[in-house]
Amino acid sequence: MFLGAQGTLGVVTKAAITVKTLYKTAKVFFVSFDNLTTMAEAVRRFLRLEVTEEVFVANAHYLSLFLAKKWPDEFKQLKEKCAPWTLVMVARGEEEEVELKALDLEDVVSSLNLKIENDLPDLTDAGERILSEISYPMGSLNQNRYKGGWNPIFCYTTMGNLSSFYKLITTAAKKYKYPSGDIGFLMLPLNHGATFYFEPSFYRDLKDGEESQSVEKLFLEVSSRLIHEGAFFDRPYPLWAKKVYAHASYYHSKVKEIKKVIDPNNIMNPGKLAFE
Repeated sequence: MFLGAQGTLGVVTKAAITVKTLYKTAKVFFVSFDNLTTMAEAVRRFLRLEVTEEVFVANAHYLSLFLAKKWPDEFKQLKEKCAPWTLVMVARGEEEEVELKALDLEDVVSSLNLKIENDLPDLTDAGERILSEISYPMGSLNQNRYKGGWNPIFCYTTMGNLSSFYKLITTAAKKYKYPSGDIGFLMLPLNHGATFYFEPSFYRDLKDGEESQSVEKLFLEVSSRLIHEGAFFDRPYPLWAKKVYAHASYYHSKVKEIKKVIDPNNIMNPGKLAFE
């Protein structure tokens, strides 16, 4: 309910706060991949070590938008030089502790015949930019630079579905003549890699009506197919709500019961969240 954009639901009287140590040292590691199968296995092994604080995976398009400062030259250069997929990990702690963590990561990398780097091709401050983005995220401002319109899909899936979902999305893109290289992918492993936050993104020129309509159709078709294939949408916004709840009727009925208790007069987002 709280993630479902209900508006103001009440007054918070208690809160849980996580306090983190201000580590003296933070080191960023990059591991490149050509395919999702190898990436998934590597992520599983890395997470078992429990030596990194932040972990995410991005494809070349998303990562280049994420990191580029000089627009558009640096973006184009990064996208050309970056591997199809990049795993980004951040280890934090005292200096000696981080060095030991790095050795653990290198052991996993060598067992998979991969390489671990501290920067990206032609971008020696990539690690600093990652840390800056984590501390002060620019988010959609970075992504909107590409064409002006950014349409991400927020959902969750299992590690085993990553490759099939990728194929589903690129196949749909081909149908609408949308370049597969212009699809952004961001993935964050959860639950030791058993689950992934999965975010495919489409981009469109807001001034181009024909392109915007085509991308909207692609966005809706991909969303519908992901829902049908079992992707979990924890924020069922209006475009997704009816299809999400159609696949979870019991959950939908319980949500409506809670809605009646919290908002008996139906004044918060009436008619927009498939509660009627």
